[in-house]
Amino acid sequence: MKTFKGFYVEVLGCPKNISDSEFIVREMEKAGLEFKKDPEEADLIVVNTCAFIISAVAASVDTINKYIDMGKKIIVTGCLPMRVDRNLIRHRNIIGVLRIPEFSRFSDFLEGKIVKSRERFIIGFNPSEVSHFTPPHYRYIKIADGCNHRCAFCTIPHIKGRYRSKPIEIILKEVQTLPEHVREIILVAQDTSRYGVDIYGRQMLHVLLQKLSGVFNGWIRVMYLYPTTFYPELLKVLKEEENIVKYIDIPFQHVSTKVLKSMKRGYGKKDVERIVEQIRDAGNFFIRSTFIVGSPDETDKDFNELIEFLNTYRIERIGLFPYYHEEGTALYSKKDLPDKIKEKRLVELMKLSGKISREKNQEFIGKSVKVLIDGEEEGEFYGRTQYDAPEIDNIVWIRGECNEGDFEEAYIVDSLDYELIGDRVQKTGSQG
Repeated sequence: MKTFKGFYVEVLGCPKNISDSEFIVREMEKAGLEFKKDPEEADLIVVNTCAFIISAVAASVDTINKYIDMGKKIIVTGCLPMRVDRNLIRHRNIIGVLRIPEFSRFSDFLEGKIVKSRERFIIGFNPSEVSHFTPPHYRYIKIADGCNHRCAFCTIPHIKGRYRSKPIEIILKEVQTLPEHVREIILVAQDTSRYGVDIYGRQMLHVLLQKLSGVFNGWIRVMYLYPTTFYPELLKVLKEEENIVKYIDIPFQHVSTKVLKSMKRGYGKKDVERIVEQIRDAGNFFIRSTFIVGSPDETDKDFNELIEFLNTYRIERIGLFPYYHEEGTALYSKKDLPDKIKEKRLVELMKLSGKISREKNQEFIGKSVKVLIDGEEEGEFYGRTQYDAPEIDNIVWIRGECNEGDFEEAYIVDSLDYELIGDRVQKTGSQG
């Protein structure tokens, strides 16, 4: 039987990998191994890889090689083994290449038994008492995995397989067992607005949110809504439940109907405009959306449509990515645009994104906003408004003594493109 002094988990990629890594820790601890927070103290490293795009594959390989150079024993898991042949991930230091569900039989693995699983992901109970990879005051809650869409640029359906929801009662149990110091839960999936169709025969995210709002007092945030599965009952609940943040994350990827058709997104420009107008009519929501620049069918005209759309609708939080020509996707058969065209368009959009964010931030000056404190840097505290998700959106710098994980009120006195600057005015308590 293999024995190790301790293990460390290196998490690469998206928040869904964070949730999976917490499952890995639980299963390895159940097998008698000790989790270490410093890789130097561990003799076994689990690398939970990302393989969504080729640069992520390269980063995963580099990370594996880093630990090989350190002389560590390694287990490779996550998306990489599901995108490439497991037999290609070979080295004497790599003692296993496992899918996430196979960690549920980790004791058998240590004994040298075969632990193969047909499942590509786990959607079971993920308890709060295990070690976490986020700050103590917020948690990612995975409500589903897999994807039924077949976007022409995306490898996720091949990697993850069909969409599967986690039952409502399991999600509620996860949230109800969270420690009191957790102030925010962030629901994640490949397509959160599809939630429930496979189990209950209809979309149930609005029902799940109502139930969560009744058992959790802090902020509730939803990521990765999909335009074709966004629906009126969901918008109504997002508006009416006070502790659900007024933040809608819905990746449109483009607005040109021609480009969206080539991407196989299942909607066109008029659909995007209709969704945005519905959200604007519903109230004081901030919209976050991502856009892909430079796909094979994007002409100057298509790009200018995107510029015009953003100038018109002023999307508050914009994520921008160049198109990656990924083998195995439908668009791979088309000719890739030159990198210099992608880069030029990306720079232009980044400037516009900064301008929109700067103008939106200036509207906060002279107002008080509620802020969740995320940490301290060089003696100054920083946090987020309800309109900002961790690590990807804007931050607020607060002058005055604060505690990480507390809600504070900040009076905004200045702003930058992606930052607000304010003074702490009063403590609002620990509830959201």
